[in-house]
Amino acid sequence: MAHFPLSRCWAQSVLTQPPSVSGTPGQRVTISCSGSSSNVGSSYVSWYQQLPGTAPKLLIYENNKRPSGVSDRFSGSKSGNSASLAITGLRAEDEADYYCFTWDSSLSAHTVLQANGELTQEPPSSSARKLSPWQLLLRPALWLLLLKLPHWSQRHPGPCLRAEAPFLCT
Repeated sequence: MAHFPLSRCWAQSVLTQPPSVSGTPGQRVTISCSGSSSNVGSSYVSWYQQLPGTAPKLLIYENNKRPSGVSDRFSGSKSGNSASLAITGLRAEDEADYYCFTWDSSLSAHTVLQANGELTQEPPSSSARKLSPWQLLLRPALWLLLLKLPHWSQRHPGPCLRAEAPFLCT
């Protein structure tokens, strides 16, 4: 598996996303990811879902394509320097952290949004997690370490996007 130093894979401030999104069961919700012409505007965007205690799961790749096995309730779109993940027919099990992922040509690095794209149900369930600033700072690095683990790479549910995310490929 290719080796990419964390310092080149992580750029915390490149992409922005609302701190949280909430909705009621059955509703349609949208999570946005805004960047610039050097990242979202000129590169493919992928979306990942991370449930508590699990590895990130690829939901969308190449802006709007779904891997086999991902529900058609999830859809992706991109316009200019912004990308969006839409979830229709919201369910309790959709409560999770969501990440957008892209390449930044100005940094020559893959960029992952910091771990604050939480989706919570209304009213908030008892499992909704409140992250401290320190957790928000530390979790992205832990997430990237998880991406580099071979066992997750081997179980990766989507196509191996070498141009988009070579360190996900074995």
